[in-house]
Amino acid sequence: MTKFNPLISIIIPVYNGQNFIKDSINSALNQTYKNIEIIVVDDGSTDNTANIVKTFSNKVVYIYKDNGGVSSALNLGIKKSNGKYISWLSHDDLYINTKIEEQINELNKLEDKNTIIYSGYELIDENNNLISAIEISSKNEYRYLNNGLYAAIMYCLYGCTLLIPKDIFYKVSFFNEELKYCQDYELWLKIFKDKYKIRYIPKVLAQYRLHQQQDSSTRKTYMISEAEEIFINALSSFNKNDYKNIFYNKYNVLRIMKNIHKDFPNLIAYINKEQNILLEKNKKYINDHNKISIVIYIDNDLSNLENVVDSVLKQNYINIEILFITDNSCIINQIDILLKNIKYKIIPTNEKENIFNFIEGDFIQFLRSKDILLENKFNIQMEDFKNNPHINISYSKYYIVINNKKKYLNNNTYKLDNLKQFENIVFLWNEKIYIPLYTLLIKKEALRNVKIIYNNDYLIIVDLAYNNYFNFIDEYLACSLDDKVYKKELESIDIKNKLIDINFESSKYNKISNKIFYMYNNYSYLIIKLLKIKITIKRSNSIFYKVLLHFSNCINN
Repeated sequence: MTKFNPLISIIIPVYNGQNFIKDSINSALNQTYKNIEIIVVDDGSTDNTANIVKTFSNKVVYIYKDNGGVSSALNLGIKKSNGKYISWLSHDDLYINTKIEEQINELNKLEDKNTIIYSGYELIDENNNLISAIEISSKNEYRYLNNGLYAAIMYCLYGCTLLIPKDIFYKVSFFNEELKYCQDYELWLKIFKDKYKIRYIPKVLAQYRLHQQQDSSTRKTYMISEAEEIFINALSSFNKNDYKNIFYNKYNVLRIMKNIHKDFPNLIAYINKEQNILLEKNKKYINDHNKISIVIYIDNDLSNLENVVDSVLKQNYINIEILFITDNSCIINQIDILLKNIKYKIIPTNEKENIFNFIEGDFIQFLRSKDILLENKFNIQMEDFKNNPHINISYSKYYIVINNKKKYLNNNTYKLDNLKQFENIVFLWNEKIYIPLYTLLIKKEALRNVKIIYNNDYLIIVDLAYNNYFNFIDEYLACSLDDKVYKKELESIDIKNKLIDINFESSKYNKISNKIFYMYNNYSYLIIKLLKIKITIKRSNSIFYKVLLHFSNCINN
């Protein structure tokens, strides 16, 4: 196999950068990957920048041009470069010495070498002192960080961490030279709207310097104005699939955009207008005429069937249908007695995977023979759907009845992180997050492409969470008379096969159950197992976490 060793062009645009340009160039020269060229584009500096750069003689290519802004300097450097990939380095920022090598190693793993690679970074002060580390997978699901549009609108992309195939500039666009501050994000949005791939490395590979010469209040005003226009144009250009791929649906994308752009008045006004349109449309769709299909899976224990049915009939929601999954004629006779003149359907057990052939409802409630709905569950959750266009699944608090005593769980047991719902469910199910299927009310569309496994809530909910947004109601709306079935299902999960089915990059996860001691870093969590005790630790910048992470890398390499 031929070694992947492309020429990398590091472009350093500079304007009056005499205080920091030497350190910047040295960080490029000190790269452990050696097949590089360094191009410094002097954008009309009037200080001592030129003399400093010239001290590096033949180690760098020096290009002088009249002042035209950072975009014009970057574009000139790219056009004069010989490399297959472009790496931008601001004159006041630094590279970690393994930056390029790490990114080439990542590209070497990928079939598509036309992928953009990026990473986390650190903030440093004028004297190179560390301020903080920005490792974005601590706050975002790793799978979304490999979605370029998501990474762009969530400000995950610091331009100096990117390694970009040079061809992309010629096929999509160069930097817009009319923009002074947000030319990078305008280009990223164009590139990823064009479906180019991106890959995130969960490591700090560059340092962004904060210093007094940067943004004045006047520059901040212009920057906000540029950014508002760029993001409004981008949001207007996204289609339904774009929004779905970015973060579940349009309303969800608008919500997270609104949350991180609070100081952008024109953008907020645009978002509010779009949200109101979606909200009104949603309220017309969600009303008392929406039918709820209650699917009750009957096992051999009939002792609680009457209570289950009774909890459904007391919901005070008129438009329902009740379906039972069973082949047992005795159970069917008992159902006749319980429901009297109320219509119901029987789904044969050999058809249980094909419930869409039987249900008529817009919403679905799953129950087993020991699951009880508490008063007004349907009305409360339907109101939740009406007021929240971004959700496909509503879930609530619950309690378990054991030996006639109610067992209430800690509040942390229920709540999912808004930006990390899927990872919360996959990696914290055994530790904190535990969401039984009976607490859910589910939009019918959310069940498309979900394999219904009636003896395993977990796998259904993992599938649901992969493509749908969950919303939590802080009320007790359901309970179970026995928790043994859920303990049993957790023990029987084959996580590896399931996660491969949904293309989530954690196939190693199954190793946790096969070793006495194991530490596994899945980018957002560190999982430690000793004997049968398993601890999941969220990624952070604490010394404690970094020590554990280093130890994990040592024992697993």
